[in-house]
Amino acid sequence: MINLYLNTLDNKRHEYGINRSRLANGLKKLNDTNKSIAELKVKLAQMQPLLQKKNEDLKVALERVNADKIVANEKEKVVTQEAEVVNKKATEAKAISDDAEADLNAAKPELEAAEAALKNLEKSAIVEIKTFPNPP
Repeated sequence: MINLYLNTLDNKRHEYGINRSRLANGLKKLNDTNKSIAELKVKLAQMQPLLQKKNEDLKVALERVNADKIVANEKEKVVTQEAEVVNKKATEAKAISDDAEADLNAAKPELEAAEAALKNLEKSAIVEIKTFPNPP
């Protein structure tokens, strides 16, 4: 019976040692975690003014971006209107160019005929025309 008691006592001591080690490790981890939390709180407190400044800078930048966006939208409207005017004038210029090209193409045969007639013109015909009081 004493052996049974000694074996049970030995087992309980072993369980007690394991539980004590587990408890000690848990307490150590809790203490380490508490220290880390305290350090992070200090860092957070130190960084709080910087975070506030960054937030203010961000608000200012956002306001500036919104103002620039409004200006850009207004300029885009103006540019769109000007592009419409330019496209309309380009269309008109194209029409005028096409009309002038058609007139030029119509006049080219007459010009070529006149140039051919000029090449065939003789000096005696010019002298004869000069003698007329009212040339034709």
